[in-house]
Amino acid sequence: MNPLTIGDHIRRPEAPKQRRALKWILWWQTDPVEIDEQARLYDTIGVWSSWRGWAALCLCFSALTTFAMVAINGFGPSSGALIDVAIMLGLALFTYLGHRWAMIGAMTVWTIEKLFAVAMYPYVAITALIWWALYMHVFYSAFRVEQRRRSAAVVEPAIFD
Repeated sequence: MNPLTIGDHIRRPEAPKQRRALKWILWWQTDPVEIDEQARLYDTIGVWSSWRGWAALCLCFSALTTFAMVAINGFGPSSGALIDVAIMLGLALFTYLGHRWAMIGAMTVWTIEKLFAVAMYPYVAITALIWWALYMHVFYSAFRVEQRRRSAAVVEPAIFD
């Protein structure tokens, strides 16, 4: 079976520096060449180089931060947040394993959390929006890589087919 060839025909245009610096704000805009490259090198790139790795790391960071805040508060009334930690760690695992449903779940959970944060503490709206956009860019990029992998997984016919 031939190795997966994706995007060999696409040339990467030189993007202006300003656009690259702010690409996380426009989280739904992904670089098709980068997505193709990540799909092609899926099994060889590590956690620090892949969108799925970064998505899992973001979820683990959020889970760790939530756990630390609950621990600082003495596991009191906010210990219900431990359910949130468990959900994030579960989503992190399945995101890293390449499950698209987990990436959609991560986008959904992250959006709901930020909406609740803004509803409870309106003064954190700007900060919540920035964190939401950063994480959504990572989650959506990981999702696009998985979509690309699924669309490129074509079974090659046998010699006599």
